[in-house]
Amino acid sequence: MSRDGHDELRRSAASEMERLREIVATLESALEAATAERELVADWEPERMSAVRSALRQPRFADVEAIRAELDQARRELRALEDLRLRLRG
Repeated sequence: MSRDGHDELRRSAASEMERLREIVATLESALEAATAERELVADWEPERMSAVRSALRQPRFADVEAIRAELDQARRELRALEDLRLRLRG
């Protein structure tokens, strides 16, 4: 790959890393809120949770698993980009 190609890839990776850092921060906050919500309704059946999510128009209300999965994916992507940037430096 040419020097210009490496430079462009580095810029692109840096931009995406910043975007992913913001996503991770947002998801960490969402996970904290969902965990607190889950504690409020821990004894509820899935059907009742679905009804609450629908009524509140918040499909992710107390949805710790979905938010955690999305957060884990964002963190994996961020680590991959960090690894790529390290390789581009070397």
